[in-house]
Amino acid sequence: MTEGYLAGWNRSRLTGWLSRSLPYRFPLLIIFQLGLLALSYIGSYYLRFEGLIPRAEYRTMIKTLPIVLSVQGLLFLYHNFFQGLWRYVSFPDLKNILRATSLSLVVLIILDFFLNP
Repeated sequence: MTEGYLAGWNRSRLTGWLSRSLPYRFPLLIIFQLGLLALSYIGSYYLRFEGLIPRAEYRTMIKTLPIVLSVQGLLFLYHNFFQGLWRYVSFPDLKNILRATSLSLVVLIILDFFLNP
């Protein structure tokens, strides 16, 4: 099956590309997951306002997006979310996920309270 799928690829080109991109796996993984966080944050606004985000709320979303990404990114990095295989998630991993997301929620609520008059 793999032979048919990779029949058109030059194997040396594929292995060369993989060997060059493997050292950059961790930063690319972080960028990809932060992109998913940004899409979920924007999607939550889209769902909240049923597709028509008011101008004031759109400005708020754009202004708070870097704060949300930095807080969640740092907490997820602290809790080692960017390590391991997500294919095999155990109950201790679930506990870690709940702890990190709850902590990020509390930090974002505190920041919202102090940063917004």
